[in-house]
Amino acid sequence: MLKEKSSIISATEVEHLAKLARIELSAEQQKNFSNQLTDILKYVKKLSAVDTKNIPPTSYLSLLKNITRRDEIKPNTQSEKLIAAAPEKKDGCVKVKAVLK
Repeated sequence: MLKEKSSIISATEVEHLAKLARIELSAEQQKNFSNQLTDILKYVKKLSAVDTKNIPPTSYLSLLKNITRRDEIKPNTQSEKLIAAAPEKKDGCVKVKAVLK
């Protein structure tokens, strides 16, 4: 999207981004976003020029792993106690006030 010749993001490109984001922008907002996005991309370009060969990584995402457990069907031993503790019950269920009419 950022053109090498002119490092300014055009109003047309901002308009396209706004359409993708499903937001409406006034002409003034398009101009502001054009300038702001251009500044951001210039800064990113400046950052990419920094030599980071001898800098150790600060993120260790490769060491993380998802810890999950297998789903197991277990009998529910608490339901009888919960129903017994309910103030009102009917046919082995907790009776509550109707929410919807």
